[in-house]
Amino acid sequence: MSLRGGSTSTMLGAVANELRGPIGVWLDVSEQYPASIGARDVKTLAQLCHVDCVVVASNDQKARQHAQIVEALLSGERVTLENDVAVLDGAYSRPAPPQPIVVWWREGDQLLNDEQTLNQSNSSNTADVDVEVFS
Repeated sequence: MSLRGGSTSTMLGAVANELRGPIGVWLDVSEQYPASIGARDVKTLAQLCHVDCVVVASNDQKARQHAQIVEALLSGERVTLENDVAVLDGAYSRPAPPQPIVVWWREGDQLLNDEQTLNQSNSSNTADVDVEVFS
C-alpha cells in the first residue's frame, strides 16, 4: 500500500480496521524529512496497526546511517549515537512501538539489515504503481 500526498498516519488510521495482518513501511528520508521524524511517524503508525518492518531509503547513499537512527529511536530507550547523518545525545522517543519492528535499509538493488540481505528479483512500473520484489 502506498499512501502519498497527505498525512500518512491519518490516511492509514482511516483504513486500519480493514488491514489483515502486519504491514511494512517504506521511508524515503532526506534533509526535508529526516530519519528522526520518520521514526516518530513509524511509531505513530504502529499504534494504529501492526507494523512489522520498515525500509529506509535515501538519495544520499547513507541509508544505513539513517536506518541506525530509525532503529535506535524505535527502541524506546535513551539514545546517544553519532554517525554521518545525525548526532543524538540523550534523545528518546517513547513509548516504544507495541511490537518489535525490523529495520531494513536500501542499497542499490538490495534490502539489508544486520542479519539478512534481499536482492531485487523483479520490478514493474505503470502510470500509477511501482512494484519491486525482493527475495
